[in-house]
Amino acid sequence: MITRTLLMCLWLHLPLLASPNGYIAKKYVSTFSKEELALPGKRGICFALREPNDHKRSIWGLPVKWPESIPKVKEFNVYWNYSWNSNRVAAQPNNIEFLPMIYGCYGLEATKERLQKDVLSAIESGKVKRLMGFNEPDKKNQSNVNVKTAIEYWPLLEEMGIPLCSPSPARMEPNINDGTSQGVKGKWLQDFFYEVDKRGLRVDYVGVHWYGGLDVDHFKAKMERLYNMYGQRPLIISEFAPANWSAKTREQNTRTPAAVLDFMKEVLPWLEKTDWVAGYSWFAFGINQPAGWNAALLDHDMKLTACGRYYRSITNENPNGDLSIKPDPDKPPVDKNKGDIVSFTDEQIKKQGLNPRFMHKSSHDLVSKSWKALKKKNIKDMKDIWEAATAMYGKEAKKQQSKLKALPNENDASKYSTLNDLGLITFILGQTYHKKGEKELAKDTYEIVLANYSYAQAYERKGPWWWSISKGVKKKLAKL
Repeated sequence: MITRTLLMCLWLHLPLLASPNGYIAKKYVSTFSKEELALPGKRGICFALREPNDHKRSIWGLPVKWPESIPKVKEFNVYWNYSWNSNRVAAQPNNIEFLPMIYGCYGLEATKERLQKDVLSAIESGKVKRLMGFNEPDKKNQSNVNVKTAIEYWPLLEEMGIPLCSPSPARMEPNINDGTSQGVKGKWLQDFFYEVDKRGLRVDYVGVHWYGGLDVDHFKAKMERLYNMYGQRPLIISEFAPANWSAKTREQNTRTPAAVLDFMKEVLPWLEKTDWVAGYSWFAFGINQPAGWNAALLDHDMKLTACGRYYRSITNENPNGDLSIKPDPDKPPVDKNKGDIVSFTDEQIKKQGLNPRFMHKSSHDLVSKSWKALKKKNIKDMKDIWEAATAMYGKEAKKQQSKLKALPNENDASKYSTLNDLGLITFILGQTYHKKGEKELAKDTYEIVLANYSYAQAYERKGPWWWSISKGVKKKLAKL
């Protein structure tokens, strides 16, 4: 008897060939019944569900820890949710189906362990009924998985014995440049399904990401093309919303919340009534996010926007939702929580000699770029990062510093994120000078931390604990 393991070994060694241009996947007949493939309802949502002690935060002010996110999942009254992760948290509501995702490829053994620990046990207890594949594998800053690796890992997912959703790349169609693919090129999904057909693998849904304009007919036509292109499998549209990725500020994204709400009122009822759409999840942009502030579901105070209220109103019993909901104002709302963070036009950036590579970035993002510059001992980049951070966040950092008379305790430290980030960036600049032998410049930079950001702290994930940046500076000064 030829075992499944032997068959896997045989087809894993088949040569991986690029799919022919215009390849259309074979029509697929699932081994699961229509009832088994059906979600409890089509409307879902995605929020990260990190642990409370995880100090990562959303740069757009969205809930990312499960004590913040689970109440929002409940508030939206959705039928299913996912978190870009495989772990179903204990607080997950029993009346809302959680869809685990294997985000990327972590090594075959590590992936097996993750599936055993997070997925198989939840399947056996009846809490998990389907599984999602890799997130945007065609993007380097997402799961970044090539087709060969995806095909190698796929049998591990198949062994879970539940319906599988394909990976969801940023670019869904290979030969159509319609502005919906976040600038990503290639034909990842077409190549994936070519190999799936060739090797007889099982994929039960097509995972879809879409970020386009406000043309309803264009959206419907694209969804229908995807359905027919990939074997007439039902679609799970796990991320979608109108977006303008070229906008650097909210003001540059001139679509109005009213126009987005009109789009929702046409598209969502259509999705509800279209048999081959299994589920959908509107992407929850942050209200201060330039690309999609006008499509946000939550405002600065974590209350539902007009788009959020309409999204919540869609139910199995009322697939049209509450069409009487009025739109929010056309202009971006004032961020009461943002503080004195300075925005710059392109002309102002040029006039002040700031490096545009590091402008319009969050302070958290600039900290990450600072560590990379330090590792490379790149003084020019590090100095440009510090100048950009100081120009955008210096006023707010000093404001936060002025409110303090001592180091905040560990529960309050994260409330002073701008102060912490700018203090850390300045400290890293000093370290960069120090490593390059520029002792006087290093000393002067360290003194800036003591003078302006003495209550700044940094979070050490390996601890976990917060540490005083000023204490770190004093240790460095003692060595100079």
